[in-house]
Amino acid sequence: MLGENGKGYASGKKPDVGKAFPIVNPATSDDFNKKELGMQWQWNHNPDNTKWSLSERKGHMRLHASFAKDLKNARNTLTQRVQGPTSEGTVEMDASGLKDGNLAGFGVFEFPYAFIGLRKESGKLNLVMVNDGKLIDSISDFTHNKVWIRANVTDKKFIANFSYSTDGKNFKPFGNTLKMGLGLTWTANRFALFNFTTRKEGEGGFADFNWFHFKAEY
Repeated sequence: MLGENGKGYASGKKPDVGKAFPIVNPATSDDFNKKELGMQWQWNHNPDNTKWSLSERKGHMRLHASFAKDLKNARNTLTQRVQGPTSEGTVEMDASGLKDGNLAGFGVFEFPYAFIGLRKESGKLNLVMVNDGKLIDSISDFTHNKVWIRANVTDKKFIANFSYSTDGKNFKPFGNTLKMGLGLTWTANRFALFNFTTRKEGEGGFADFNWFHFKAEY
C-alpha cells in the first residue's frame, strides 16, 4: 500500500525487498500481438467485452462501435497515462471497417479532451479534430482508410498538440491546442484509442489499431 500510516506522500523510501533491482519504466508501447492486454492499459468505463478483440485480426486491437452521443459517454475507450515532462503517443489505424455514424480515432482523454478521428457519413470518411466536444477542423471526403495519428503532450503550460499522416512518416499539424485539465479529479490525462457511433445503425462497425508507440523524455 502506497503512503505511510494511511497518508499519501510525494516521495518516500522504497520498501526493503531483500535485494537491489535495476530501475525500469512501466510498459507503454504495444503492438497488440499478445492474447491479453498489457497492464499499462485501462478502459475509461467498464468495457463491453463483446465489442473488442485482439484475435479477430491478428496483431491488431479491433474496437467495435457502440452507441454514444460523444466520447465522454463512449465505452471501450482504451487509455494509458501520458507521462512528463514530455511524451508522445502515435497509432496506426485502419478505418476500412467503419459504418455510417462511426467515429474512430486517437487523442488525449480527460475533461477537457481532444482528438483526431475519422468519421464516416454517407459512405465517405471525414478527418476531424475535436477539442472538448467542439469541431475545430475537418477534411471532407478523406480518401485514406489508413491513417497515423499523433499526440504530443508537455508539462510546459500543460498542453497537447495533434497531427496526422497518410504515410506514417510525414505528419501534419491539425486542429488546435488542448489545454489539459483535471476535470476528472480521480484520474490523469490519458492517451486514448476509441471507436463509437452516434447512430444506432452504425453499431458493430470496427476500427483496427495496428500498434501504439510511445516516446517520452524522462
